[in-house]
Parts: sequence; C-alpha cells; structure tokens
Amino acid sequence: PNILRQMETLSCWCTTPSVRCLIVLKMLRKALVSIQPPPNLTALADEAITWAADGDVKSEVEEAARLLSIDALVRKYCGNGAQEFFRVNDPTHGIRLVQYVCRHIDLPEVLDDAFVLCDAFSSTVSRLDTCVSLLQRVMVAPDNNMTSRSEHCASIMAEIYRRDETLAKRVSERIAGFCEGILQDCRRLILQSIFTTEARRQAVVASSSACAILSVGASRNSASLELLKEFEKISKLQLGCGVFLTLEELRDSAYSAQIVYDLLKPCVDLLVSQKDSLRLEDDSLRDKLKPMIASARHWSAILCSSPTQVSQVWSRAVGLAASHIAKTTENYASLLLLQSSGVLGERNGRSSFHSIMSVALSLCARSLSEAHTLSNSQSLLSDDEGELAVALVAMKSMAQACLLLRDHVIKYSPPTMISPSLALVNLTELVCDVS
Repeated sequence: PNILRQMETLSCWCTTPSVRCLIVLKMLRKALVSIQPPPNLTALADEAITWAADGDVKSEVEEAARLLSIDALVRKYCGNGAQEFFRVNDPTHGIRLVQYVCRHIDLPEVLDDAFVLCDAFSSTVSRLDTCVSLLQRVMVAPDNNMTSRSEHCASIMAEIYRRDETLAKRVSERIAGFCEGILQDCRRLILQSIFTTEARRQAVVASSSACAILSVGASRNSASLELLKEFEKISKLQLGCGVFLTLEELRDSAYSAQIVYDLLKPCVDLLVSQKDSLRLEDDSLRDKLKPMIASARHWSAILCSSPTQVSQVWSRAVGLAASHIAKTTENYASLLLLQSSGVLGERNGRSSFHSIMSVALSLCARSLSEAHTLSNSQSLLSDDEGELAVALVAMKSMAQACLLLRDHVIKYSPPTMISPSLALVNLTELVCDVS
C-alpha cells in the first residue's frame, strides 16, 4: 500500500497524459495482487480513463478499474485473502457475491456497493433483481433499535429514485407484486388456521412495507398512487379490526359485504343471546348495539371507495345479518338491527329494498317452517306448551314480515317490483288475519 501511494504521488508530477495512463494502469494491476488491502484508487482510475487517447489503453484501464472495484468489495465483505479464491470469470461467483452483499442490510453503503457490483457484472447481474432482493431482505428482517423496517425500505426506495427513476418504478411494481403474494399466502394460512399468529404478523409486515415503498413514488406515478391507497386500506383493516385481506378480495365489491357482515357478528351474537331485553323492550340493548354498529360502519367506510359503495355494501351486510337473526330468534331482533343500523331510514335505493325484502322473506320462511312442524304433530288442537310456543313463533314471524313489507318495502320498492311487493303484502296480511 505504501508503494502504491508513492506511485500515486509520482503520477501527479507527470505532465504527459499517455505516460500518466500507463503509470496508473501499472498501479491498478499491482493493487490487484497486493496482499494487504490497497488504497482507494477509484478517483485516479476515473481520471486516467479521461486522459487516455489510445483506445486499447483506455479499455485496459477500465477493465483494471472494474477488477479493482470487485477486489475491494470481496475484501470488504468476505475478508482480506478471500480475493485469492474469487474468480471473476465465473458468473456464479459474481451472483453469489451480490447476494451476500445484499445480506448486510444495515450498512449505509450497501446499496452503493450493490450497484458497483451490478455494473461490474452487468452481463449476469441485474440492477432490478438486486434492488428487489435487497428490499425483500429488509422487509422480512426484524426491526433494529434505530428505525422500523418499513422506514428503512422507504429510505432505500428514495435513494433508488434519486439514482434512476425508471428503475425505481419497476422496482415498486415488483415489490407490490411480492407483497400481494405474501398477503395471499398469509390469507390462506389464516383461513386454514395454520400458524395463524405468524401469518398475521407477516401480512402486517407486507402491507406496511408496501405502503412505505409505494408512498415514495406516489407523486410521480399514478399507478403507484392507486396501489398505495389499496395497501393503506388493507393495513388499516389489519391493525384496526383484525381483518386480513388480499388485493383481489379488496377489489371484489361482493366480498366487501361479507367482510362487513363479519364485523357485524358481535351485534348478531348480542341480539341472539339477550332475548329478555327484547321482551321487556329495554333500551339498554339499543345502547349496547350503537357502538358496535358505529364501529362496523366506520370500517365499511374505510373498506369502500365511494359513499355510494359504502351505502350498498352496508345495506347488503345488514340484510345478511338481520336475515340470519330472523332465522334463529322469535322476537323483533332482526327489526331492531335494521332500525339501529339506519337501513330502514336511509332510502338508499335498490340495495336497501333488497336487504329489507330478504329479511322479510326470511321471516316468512321461518313462519312457514314452524307451521310445517306444527302441522306434522299428532294433534293440531293440543294444549301442549311446546306446540303452543311453536305456533306463537310462527305467528310472530309472519307479523314481523308483514310489518316490514307494509311499512318499508312498499315505500321504497322500485317501479318494477311494486306489483309483486303488493301481492306479497296482501298474502302476509291474509295469513296474519287467519292466524
């Protein structure tokens, strides 16, 4: 190293560019075979390339500078002496070196070093693949004491944008696809109840990392902005209410109703379990329902992309929940849910109509089922308390269905459904009168 420094000093005294190039070329070749780590000669090599008038000499200096940059990184990451076993002409050695460098994610200069190797092995190593690999390693690594891994990903992404915006956009697309794949795998494990805790953790990491990476280029790329909004929704649902979705499920409006229905399950369980409150018309049950319904409505607003979609998804989900309640209870629980959720008063078109109609039909089906059970008994005029209870349930269910149809379905019925709705009202009123 001392001899090389002296040669560097002597080259500065030389005034002939061609001679200086030859001196620098000899220095670079000596540095490659040095047992001890040589000094940094990168700046001198770059100057020599600009001095070179002869094309062959220039090519030799460029190749020597490339080999020296590889040699320096091999010594840095693998230790002094490792260069003796490294073969530049072996493509697998270059690929493995890049992969090994990308493991050192906490080094501030790791991206710079990775780019140097990508340029040195440009025929076998891709900058795109290297950047994606580095970000993937950062994503799955545990947080350090200084910053979160999502912030670390964002800082690396910002540096890539600073160097090459086109490359950065392609990296963002690849990482978004990688994160979507993680969400799909985690969703599958969660549904199968396999490694649920770890699957949830990895899904949170994927969504937060995707948000951090896409946020860097959102102002420059409309596609990244749309993806960012979707991943932000997924992240909020994960952290806020424990709902884990994929992008495909998020984009499916039909599946959104099922998600909101799942969020309404606490309301369903409460209404099914506390029948006495309904019989006594105790307002305490309504007070318990309000925060549950407000929470479910809040997350449905985050889930959906527009007020119209929120209204449609909410009405459909409430209809599913109220229909389930109508099939399992004999009191006014389903009507209470419709009223407390605001579906009866929104008048938001076809969705509310179909939701209310589905509950009314569920009540009719419940009434017919109970009546069928009663008709199969041995004595239709029995004083048995069980059979009287079945008859009472059948009459209550039909009365509730009639109330919904008469007071709500007819009012909000689309023009094409007025005639069948009226016929159904008349039929239920007739059954109630006969009962």
